[in-house]
Amino acid sequence: MAQQYRFVFTAEQAASEGVTDHKKLPKLIENARNLAKAPIKVGAVGRASSGGVYLGANVEFEGLLPKFYIHAEQFLIANLALNSEPELTHLAVSDNGTVFQDPCYRCTHFLQEINNAHQIEILIKKRSRPRRLIQKPREPHARPIRLRKYPPGRTLSPSRGAR
Repeated sequence: MAQQYRFVFTAEQAASEGVTDHKKLPKLIENARNLAKAPIKVGAVGRASSGGVYLGANVEFEGLLPKFYIHAEQFLIANLALNSEPELTHLAVSDNGTVFQDPCYRCTHFLQEINNAHQIEILIKKRSRPRRLIQKPREPHARPIRLRKYPPGRTLSPSRGAR
């Protein structure tokens, strides 16, 4: 029987897997890729401000257009939100387990909507240090997505005036 992987690691669980700092996030990339439900398996591993480590995997739906697919980075952000994590600090993405690249255009745009987007470090193999997703904070008038916990029974509803 295949080994079951988890989507969430506490700091202690991550350390037991050999991930003691952000530079070692790639050690879990194969775990994330094995969770993917698509012919091309993409995995994302992220570290939260709490020290917890989260996995994301791409999901494709047969018969639907690619615009409906869930990218690994999007999966990871949803995972963070579901676990009430306030911030993503580091991110590693790979489609083959050995090369780590920038998120695709769609995911870069998605990630820029997060409060601390200018602080997220993207781990790219063969670089001496991680790069920032964006170089400066968003404009003060911009309304970023906030990762926060909603009280039980409360649902997310469309904004006023939305139909």
